Amino acid sequence: MKHTSAQSAGNKMTKDQKNVLISLLGHVFEHFESAIFTFAGAFTASYFFSQDPHHWLGHYGAYIAISSGLFLAPFGAFIFSWIGDHFGRRPALILAYLMSIVPSMLIPLIPSYAQIGIVASLLLILVRIFQGLGGSGAFAGRIVLVGEGSPEGRNLNMGILMSLGFFGALLAIGLSYVFITYKIVSWGWKIPYFLASALGIIVLLLRRHLTESSEWIEHKKNKEALPTTKPSIPLIQCLKKFPISMFCVFCFGLCMLTPFYYSNIWIAKHIDASSSTSLLYTTLAMGLCSTTLILFFWMITYVKPEKMLALGAVAIFLTGIFLLVGLQNPFPGFHIINRLLVALATSMVVPPIMLLSHQLFPVDFRYTGFAIPFFLGQAVGNGPTPFYAELIYRHTGAIYLTSGLIFGSALILFVISFVVKSQRKFINISVVDVDPKRHKKS
Repeated sequence: MKHTSAQSAGNKMTKDQKNVLISLLGHVFEHFESAIFTFAGAFTASYFFSQDPHHWLGHYGAYIAISSGLFLAPFGAFIFSWIGDHFGRRPALILAYLMSIVPSMLIPLIPSYAQIGIVASLLLILVRIFQGLGGSGAFAGRIVLVGEGSPEGRNLNMGILMSLGFFGALLAIGLSYVFITYKIVSWGWKIPYFLASALGIIVLLLRRHLTESSEWIEHKKNKEALPTTKPSIPLIQCLKKFPISMFCVFCFGLCMLTPFYYSNIWIAKHIDASSSTSLLYTTLAMGLCSTTLILFFWMITYVKPEKMLALGAVAIFLTGIFLLVGLQNPFPGFHIINRLLVALATSMVVPPIMLLSHQLFPVDFRYTGFAIPFFLGQAVGNGPTPFYAELIYRHTGAIYLTSGLIFGSALILFVISFVVKSQRKFINISVVDVDPKRHKKS
């Protein structure tokens, strides 16, 4: 009996393991749901938007809806990061889950443009905005919670987290490919949304098992042991003490997925042969990202993150050159090779960006320092990438000029890889625990 009890106790999941598991499911849900509209939405836009070629919504509607999820994401990041740094990661993450999951269930219930006109377009954009509000807090909360778990398994846990996010997106695009290509039923495009809703309900039911970050609890105990200090606003403190770090994270959000969005959304719609072929290519690109992310998260244990970031930036630059050469002299298989190269380059920059973002701020301000600038960057550059490309193309007629989005991202990330080196100071420490001047660089 004693042996059985000991074995059963040994088989019980630790708090950190529970947090990682729930975070993984939440990450799969968010990327599953987001990918349905982000990568398949351009091909189902006729349901929500006017198809009149002279109507501005006919050109930009789908791209506005795709990026609208990030319009107010920085505001959501501000709200949830304030909660996370003041009251703990757990309450912030639970509230963020509620705000991101509930609106997701409404998208397949919105009537079509043919039924209610422009109201359908506005309702979709409104729902996407609320998704962005909650999604920004949930994403940042998961990264912080997993990063503040066991130091020994941090890289692996983060790698699995990000990898499963792409895997969730892969499943979503694969299902969308099947239902859009084969048109099993007229409303078949809604089925992935219903599946996403079911997964979201499971995540909501599991939220009660979330526990507080052990690192944040330790920080809180240390803080309570000190003389009473005035409560501070994390954002103001971050801007005062870590402006360069916040700028680095802003650039991360600005550029991290820009090449991937450009190739798999905008280029996909304008150059690839058909929607079904494009979705198939995107599915393969997601699959490559999902598998190689774990490899690069493992490699970052042995390679300094700033060096891997610089290498990833060079890889992104080379994909831009490949794109330009391929557009001038297209050859069989060019589009799928281009997508896979972009996916590989993207999976190289994601691990150092996630790890560096965690190490740029102390526990006191980590949620705020990561969430607000990262999603501000996404709202400004990453999310609207297809919209910017469409705008450039409509006004110049030159598809080559749109590739500047890839080259610009590569250049910014390359420069930041040198700037961030001097800012990477915090690993499992809080500014209230030790003197900041004595923080050692890892």
